[in-house]
Amino acid sequence: MEKPADQRPLELRVATFNIRNGLAWDGLDSWPFRRRATADAVARLDCDVVGLQEAYGFQSRYLLRQLARCAAIGEGGGGDLIRGRVFGGGTCTILHRPRLLPLWERTRWFSDTPDVRGSRSWGNAMPRIVTYACFRDARSGRRFGVANVHLEGWPAAVRAKSVLALLGWLDRAQPWIVLGDFNAGLDDPTLRPLSVAGFRDALAEVGVAKSATQLDHILVGDGWEVGGAAVGRFAPYRRRPSDHFPVTATLRLA
Repeated sequence: MEKPADQRPLELRVATFNIRNGLAWDGLDSWPFRRRATADAVARLDCDVVGLQEAYGFQSRYLLRQLARCAAIGEGGGGDLIRGRVFGGGTCTILHRPRLLPLWERTRWFSDTPDVRGSRSWGNAMPRIVTYACFRDARSGRRFGVANVHLEGWPAAVRAKSVLALLGWLDRAQPWIVLGDFNAGLDDPTLRPLSVAGFRDALAEVGVAKSATQLDHILVGDGWEVGGAAVGRFAPYRRRPSDHFPVTATLRLA
């Protein structure tokens, strides 16, 4: 007898990738020269969910044109950047396969007024955001949450307040995956509340050593098993697709 949909295991490949904002002038590494390499890198990840950071609207639109069967959700600092507005450090866009159906989505700003677009009040130089959503997998019927964050680098106190705010916004009644550029290693005291709350580092779960400068993480909450994880160090067309390397993980919700 076939199992009911909500009892079938759910398997996902997920990634986090800071693609470097497209307005930065980086010489021959600027967006117009590397965008094909970035699109190729995202395609190579072959993931069901990809959390992008620093993705301006024109970058998200380009990637969506290049990637087959891919949808996106997310807002940015001062408006809906996927439809073209530009502000601050870009979106925390979540790319996903069409079989993953967003039941709801939300973008919040790490500030005293989290629902005010572009707000910042804790000493951060630019707006910092999280986009988070609940998905239902059309194949298994399982539901799960994804949060994609870009935390403050300095001052550290802003990052600490942001982590506590994030934990307060996530409904722990469902299994969560937290992706993003945390601007700190997971041994940083500002990120410790995440591990206290039960979130585990996907790379560490499978014994992958991290460099001291690793800022991009995939964290999994209760219910998730990590089958594999890696840092994607590749350069399509002999061009590095970003100033960050993507991190991938294969997950199973038993």
